[in-house]
Amino acid sequence: MVGNDQDVMNLVAFRADEFEDDYEGTLSEKAKQKLEQNMIENSESQYLNDWGSSRNKYTEEIREDLKKDYYSGANSRAKSVTDMVQKMRKLTFANCWNIGEYEDSNMWGAYTTQTDGVVIKTTYDSITDSIVDYDGVLYLGSVDYIDFEHDKMKTEAIAPFFFKQRQFKSEAEFRFVVTDYKTKYLNPEDGVKNMPSVPNNTTRKISVNPTELIEEVRVHPKSGNYLKEVIERVFSREDIDAEVKHSSLRPSLS
Repeated sequence: MVGNDQDVMNLVAFRADEFEDDYEGTLSEKAKQKLEQNMIENSESQYLNDWGSSRNKYTEEIREDLKKDYYSGANSRAKSVTDMVQKMRKLTFANCWNIGEYEDSNMWGAYTTQTDGVVIKTTYDSITDSIVDYDGVLYLGSVDYIDFEHDKMKTEAIAPFFFKQRQFKSEAEFRFVVTDYKTKYLNPEDGVKNMPSVPNNTTRKISVNPTELIEEVRVHPKSGNYLKEVIERVFSREDIDAEVKHSSLRPSLS
Protein backbone atom coordinates (compact mmCIF):
# COMPACT_ATOMS: atom_id res chain seq x y z
CA MET A 1 0.00 0.00 0.00
CA VAL A 2 1.19 3.51 -0.82
CA GLY A 3 0.69 6.95 0.71
CA ASN A 4 2.02 10.36 -0.32
CA ASP A 5 3.98 12.80 1.82
CA GLN A 6 5.38 15.82 -0.04
CA ASP A 7 8.47 14.76 -2.02
CA VAL A 8 8.48 11.15 -0.89
CA MET A 9 6.11 8.25 -1.35
CA ASN A 10 5.36 6.21 1.75
CA LEU A 11 5.04 2.47 1.38
CA VAL A 12 2.89 1.11 4.19
CA ALA A 13 4.16 -2.07 5.86
CA PHE A 14 1.71 -4.05 7.98
CA ARG A 15 2.56 -5.82 11.22
CA ALA A 16 3.01 -9.54 10.66
CA ASP A 17 0.51 -10.64 13.31
CA GLU A 18 -2.17 -8.65 11.45
CA PHE A 19 -1.82 -10.72 8.25
CA GLU A 20 -4.60 -13.20 7.43
CA ASP A 21 -2.11 -16.07 7.19
CA ASP A 22 -1.73 -17.45 10.72
CA TYR A 23 1.63 -18.98 9.74
CA GLU A 24 3.05 -15.58 8.84
CA GLY A 25 6.41 -15.14 10.56
CA THR A 26 6.38 -18.58 12.20
CA LEU A 27 8.98 -21.36 12.05
CA SER A 28 8.52 -24.53 10.03
CA GLU A 29 8.52 -27.86 11.86
CA LYS A 30 12.02 -28.62 10.53
CA ALA A 31 13.34 -25.28 11.77
CA LYS A 32 11.82 -25.78 15.22
CA GLN A 33 13.26 -29.29 15.41
CA LYS A 34 16.67 -28.03 14.36
CA LEU A 35 16.68 -25.31 17.03
CA GLU A 36 15.51 -27.75 19.70
CA GLN A 37 18.16 -30.29 18.68
CA ASN A 38 20.84 -27.58 18.79
CA MET A 39 19.77 -26.72 22.33
CA ILE A 40 19.91 -30.34 23.44
CA GLU A 41 23.35 -30.77 21.88
CA ASN A 42 24.53 -27.58 23.54
CA SER A 43 23.20 -28.87 26.87
CA GLU A 44 25.07 -32.14 26.36
CA SER A 45 28.28 -30.24 25.60
CA GLN A 46 27.76 -27.99 28.60
CA TYR A 47 27.18 -31.02 30.83
CA LEU A 48 30.39 -32.67 29.64
CA ASN A 49 32.31 -29.41 29.96
CA ASP A 50 31.06 -28.72 33.49
CA TRP A 51 31.55 -32.18 34.88
CA GLY A 52 34.30 -33.67 32.72
CA SER A 53 35.84 -36.88 34.02
CA SER A 54 34.66 -36.05 37.55
CA ARG A 55 31.19 -37.28 36.58
CA ASN A 56 32.56 -40.82 36.66
CA LYS A 57 32.75 -40.58 40.46
CA TYR A 58 28.97 -40.81 40.57
CA THR A 59 26.63 -43.66 39.93
CA GLU A 60 24.80 -43.95 36.61
CA GLU A 61 21.59 -42.88 38.33
CA ILE A 62 23.14 -39.67 39.66
CA ARG A 63 24.73 -38.93 36.29
CA GLU A 64 21.31 -39.29 34.62
CA ASP A 65 19.81 -36.88 37.16
CA LEU A 66 22.54 -34.37 36.37
CA LYS A 67 21.84 -34.70 32.66
CA LYS A 68 18.12 -34.15 33.24
CA ASP A 69 18.85 -30.79 34.82
CA TYR A 70 20.69 -29.70 31.69
CA TYR A 71 18.03 -31.07 29.32
CA SER A 72 15.34 -29.39 31.37
CA GLY A 73 17.13 -26.13 30.66
CA ALA A 74 17.15 -27.00 26.94
CA ASN A 75 13.38 -27.54 26.98
CA SER A 76 12.88 -24.25 28.77
CA ARG A 77 14.97 -22.46 26.14
CA ALA A 78 13.00 -24.15 23.36
CA LYS A 79 9.79 -22.79 24.88
CA SER A 80 11.48 -19.39 25.09
CA VAL A 81 12.23 -19.50 21.34
CA THR A 82 8.57 -20.25 20.60
CA ASP A 83 7.52 -17.24 22.67
CA MET A 84 10.14 -15.05 20.98
CA VAL A 85 8.95 -16.08 17.51
CA GLN A 86 5.42 -15.03 18.47
CA LYS A 87 6.70 -11.68 19.71
CA MET A 88 8.75 -11.21 16.51
CA ARG A 89 5.42 -11.23 14.66
CA LYS A 90 4.46 -8.14 16.66
CA LEU A 91 7.81 -6.41 16.08
CA THR A 92 8.01 -6.97 12.34
CA PHE A 93 6.25 -5.26 9.41
CA ALA A 94 6.05 -6.20 5.73
CA ASN A 95 5.19 -4.40 2.51
CA CYS A 96 4.60 -6.94 -0.26
CA TRP A 97 5.05 -6.79 -4.05
CA ASN A 98 4.50 -9.30 -6.85
CA ILE A 99 7.39 -10.61 -8.96
CA GLY A 100 6.42 -11.17 -12.59
CA GLU A 101 6.98 -10.08 -16.14
CA TYR A 102 3.27 -9.70 -16.87
CA GLU A 103 0.16 -8.33 -15.23
CA ASP A 104 -1.86 -10.82 -13.22
CA SER A 105 -5.65 -10.62 -13.46
CA ASN A 106 -5.98 -12.26 -10.04
CA MET A 107 -3.86 -9.51 -8.49
CA TRP A 108 -6.05 -6.81 -10.02
CA GLY A 109 -9.11 -8.50 -8.53
CA ALA A 110 -7.59 -9.10 -5.10
CA TYR A 111 -5.93 -5.73 -4.45
CA THR A 112 -7.91 -3.04 -6.29
CA THR A 113 -11.48 -1.87 -6.70
CA GLN A 114 -13.57 -2.65 -9.77
CA THR A 115 -12.47 0.40 -11.75
CA ASP A 116 -9.69 2.25 -9.94
CA GLY A 117 -6.17 1.25 -9.01
CA VAL A 118 -2.74 1.14 -10.57
CA VAL A 119 0.21 -1.20 -10.86
CA ILE A 120 3.72 0.18 -10.35
CA LYS A 121 6.48 -1.52 -12.31
CA THR A 122 9.99 -1.35 -10.86
CA THR A 123 13.21 -3.34 -10.47
CA TYR A 124 15.37 -4.38 -7.55
CA ASP A 125 18.00 -1.73 -8.37
CA SER A 126 15.34 0.96 -8.58
CA ILE A 127 13.94 -0.14 -5.23
CA THR A 128 17.30 0.02 -3.47
CA ASP A 129 18.11 3.40 -5.06
CA SER A 130 14.73 4.82 -4.03
CA ILE A 131 14.84 4.17 -0.27
CA VAL A 132 14.91 7.41 1.73
CA ASP A 133 13.97 6.58 5.31
CA TYR A 134 12.50 3.90 7.57
CA ASP A 135 12.19 3.12 11.26
CA GLY A 136 13.88 -0.10 12.42
CA VAL A 137 16.07 -2.57 10.56
CA LEU A 138 15.19 -3.02 6.89
CA TYR A 139 15.50 -6.23 4.86
CA LEU A 140 14.65 -6.74 1.18
CA GLY A 141 14.10 -10.06 -0.54
CA SER A 142 11.85 -12.54 -2.29
CA VAL A 143 9.73 -15.09 -0.44
CA ASP A 144 10.51 -18.81 -0.59
CA TYR A 145 7.49 -21.12 -0.63
CA ILE A 146 7.97 -24.39 1.25
CA ASP A 147 6.26 -27.34 2.89
CA PHE A 148 6.13 -26.21 6.53
CA GLU A 149 6.14 -29.81 7.78
CA HIS A 150 9.03 -31.23 5.78
CA ASP A 151 11.18 -28.53 4.16
CA LYS A 152 14.11 -26.71 5.72
CA MET A 153 14.03 -23.07 6.72
CA LYS A 154 16.81 -20.75 7.80
CA THR A 155 16.84 -20.01 11.52
CA GLU A 156 17.86 -16.35 11.62
CA ALA A 157 15.36 -14.21 13.53
CA ILE A 158 14.11 -12.49 10.35
CA ALA A 159 14.01 -15.66 8.19
CA PRO A 160 10.37 -16.67 8.89
CA PHE A 161 9.19 -13.47 7.21
CA PHE A 162 10.74 -14.60 3.93
CA PHE A 163 9.20 -18.08 3.98
CA LYS A 164 5.55 -18.99 3.39
CA GLN A 165 3.57 -22.15 2.82
CA ARG A 166 3.78 -23.44 -0.75
CA GLN A 167 0.01 -23.00 -1.14
CA PHE A 168 0.74 -19.26 -1.53
CA LYS A 169 3.32 -19.75 -4.31
CA SER A 170 1.17 -17.98 -6.90
CA GLU A 171 1.67 -14.71 -4.96
CA ALA A 172 5.37 -14.67 -5.98
CA GLU A 173 6.18 -12.05 -3.36
CA PHE A 174 9.02 -9.61 -2.98
CA ARG A 175 9.08 -7.85 0.39
CA PHE A 176 10.25 -4.85 2.29
CA VAL A 177 10.50 -6.14 5.87
CA VAL A 178 11.15 -3.78 8.78
CA THR A 179 11.72 -5.01 12.33
CA ASP A 180 12.54 -3.50 15.70
CA TYR A 181 14.59 -6.61 16.59
CA LYS A 182 18.23 -5.86 15.77
CA THR A 183 19.97 -9.16 16.58
CA LYS A 184 20.64 -11.77 13.86
CA TYR A 185 19.49 -14.76 15.91
CA LEU A 186 16.93 -15.22 18.64
CA ASN A 187 18.68 -15.68 21.98
CA PRO A 188 16.67 -17.99 24.25
CA GLU A 189 18.89 -17.06 27.19
CA ASP A 190 17.64 -13.49 26.93
CA GLY A 191 14.04 -14.52 26.37
CA VAL A 192 11.03 -12.39 25.53
CA LYS A 193 11.56 -9.92 28.36
CA ASN A 194 14.71 -8.52 26.76
CA MET A 195 13.14 -8.02 23.32
CA PRO A 196 11.92 -4.56 22.27
CA SER A 197 8.50 -3.47 23.44
CA VAL A 198 5.58 -4.16 21.11
CA PRO A 199 4.73 -0.95 19.23
CA ASN A 200 1.25 0.50 19.55
CA ASN A 201 0.87 0.96 15.81
CA THR A 202 0.12 -1.89 13.42
CA THR A 203 1.69 -0.19 10.39
CA ARG A 204 5.09 1.26 9.59
CA LYS A 205 6.10 3.68 6.82
CA ILE A 206 9.02 3.15 4.45
CA SER A 207 9.76 6.40 2.63
CA VAL A 208 10.95 6.14 -0.96
CA ASN A 209 11.77 8.56 -3.77
CA PRO A 210 9.03 8.00 -6.41
CA THR A 211 11.28 9.31 -9.18
CA GLU A 212 13.76 6.52 -8.47
CA LEU A 213 11.19 3.83 -7.69
CA ILE A 214 8.64 4.11 -10.49
CA GLU A 215 9.65 2.87 -13.92
CA GLU A 216 6.15 2.43 -15.35
CA VAL A 217 2.51 2.60 -14.23
CA ARG A 218 -0.43 0.60 -15.60
CA VAL A 219 -3.96 1.72 -14.82
CA HIS A 220 -6.86 -0.62 -14.02
CA PRO A 221 -8.21 -2.68 -16.95
CA LYS A 222 -11.72 -1.27 -16.43
CA SER A 223 -10.65 2.31 -15.86
CA GLY A 224 -11.53 5.06 -18.28
CA ASN A 225 -9.03 7.53 -19.72
CA TYR A 226 -9.50 9.90 -16.79
CA LEU A 227 -7.26 7.93 -14.38
CA LYS A 228 -4.42 7.70 -16.87
CA GLU A 229 -4.67 11.42 -17.58
CA VAL A 230 -4.71 12.34 -13.87
CA ILE A 231 -1.57 10.29 -13.20
CA GLU A 232 0.19 11.80 -16.21
CA ARG A 233 -0.56 15.31 -14.93
CA VAL A 234 0.72 14.42 -11.45
CA PHE A 235 3.90 12.89 -12.90
CA SER A 236 4.47 15.97 -15.06
CA ARG A 237 4.01 18.27 -12.07
CA GLU A 238 6.32 16.20 -9.86
CA ASP A 239 8.87 15.65 -12.65
CA ILE A 240 8.55 11.87 -12.49
CA ASP A 241 9.88 10.39 -15.71
CA ALA A 242 7.79 7.22 -15.91
CA GLU A 243 5.48 5.99 -18.63
CA VAL A 244 1.78 5.66 -17.83
CA LYS A 245 -0.11 3.00 -19.79
CA HIS A 246 -3.48 1.35 -19.90
CA SER A 247 -3.50 -2.19 -18.56
CA SER A 248 -2.58 -4.88 -21.08
CA LEU A 249 -5.80 -6.59 -19.93
CA ARG A 250 -7.97 -3.65 -21.02
CA PRO A 251 -10.54 -4.75 -23.62
CA SER A 252 -10.00 -3.39 -27.12
CA LEU A 253 -12.77 -0.95 -28.09
CA SER A 254 -11.85 -0.82 -31.75
